[in-house]
Amino acid sequence: ISEIKVFAISLCLIFFITYLLDPSIYSNFKNQIIFFSIPLLWPGLAHGSLDLLIAERKKIVTNSKRKILFFFFYILIPLIFFYFWTKFSNIFFLIFLIISFLHFGIDDKLSSGDQFNNLSEILIRGGIIILVPIEFHFSETLVIFKALLASEEFLNNLRFFTTKLYILLFSLFIFWNAYNLFHKGLIFFKDKILFEIIALYFCFYYFEPLISFFTYFCFLHSIRHINQEMKKLDLNFIRFFLKTIPFTLLTIIFFILIYIFFEKYNPTDLIFSYILVGLASLTIPHIMLVNFIKDH
Repeated sequence: ISEIKVFAISLCLIFFITYLLDPSIYSNFKNQIIFFSIPLLWPGLAHGSLDLLIAERKKIVTNSKRKILFFFFYILIPLIFFYFWTKFSNIFFLIFLIISFLHFGIDDKLSSGDQFNNLSEILIRGGIIILVPIEFHFSETLVIFKALLASEEFLNNLRFFTTKLYILLFSLFIFWNAYNLFHKGLIFFKDKILFEIIALYFCFYYFEPLISFFTYFCFLHSIRHINQEMKKLDLNFIRFFLKTIPFTLLTIIFFILIYIFFEKYNPTDLIFSYILVGLASLTIPHIMLVNFIKDH
């Protein structure tokens, strides 16, 4: 089953579940995290656990020495990013938003060939994921972003710019539709890219930020990445699943140790923020590897 179908089915299921369980799910971030705990582990967390194999496929890792260097920098980069994020929270939070914007747009892009369509799809996808929750669920988004150590004053100032960017995003979406209608005619309305972008917009417009992001991250982004890597690495599902287990377990153990280490010296809310920032920082080398290091 394709990731687009999985995403569409998950949207329908979560729509009915949240409708039935409201307010047990809505406005309760803890319940939302518990609700998505299994898909966040697999395929969510697991989709980045084969980065070593990707590095080998891209000819970055070709021998044992390079493998050691790969692991060294793969650990060092998030540690440095985490340290500077805790020291210069607003700046590094903004850097992370921009990197995420590019990553989600590039990694999920389906267009090929036409440069305008390629760039437009990247901007539209990234814009929906970052800008729509800020525009339509700002109070809930504010709570999440503050947990990522961004200050309320900075976020309020940021909203002035995100509102302008949302208007540009919507204008680009209209122009992109007109461009494709001119070149493809009415058949464009049957295009799976258009269907997916509309579904993506509905997801982030209708659901609260955590629910929308978890739904997208687990049931579209992660599954698409897994499908692509299974093909490129020539792995069937069982072999792929087994290969994701070690790094997924190591990541879980790593953050349990972080929690234990900080528990004695910091309030619970700050520990939770450190774990979130740590998870976010851990994605930086994955994003660099997947999107910004060219295949050989």
